[in-house]
Amino acid sequence: MFLKLLALAIIGISLAADPLYETSGFHCKSKLSMRLDRRLHGEPRDAPPPFDVQVLDEEGHQTEYYEPGKIYTSNTF
Repeated sequence: MFLKLLALAIIGISLAADPLYETSGFHCKSKLSMRLDRRLHGEPRDAPPPFDVQVLDEEGHQTEYYEPGKIYTSNTF
């Protein structure tokens, strides 16, 4: 009887604590990717972004392409 209660308590605690642990590997999965996990963040929305990003090159001109070795500045509005 005692072993049954102990086993039941261990199973109950492990099931209750399961959502508290991050075991999906989300951080490793997104380390090299900008794609968001749809399971965690939901489906993409068809709406304008809440901000605008502007990327400027070394001379202060807006650019849309990156070149290796150059320094860029970004502004978020």
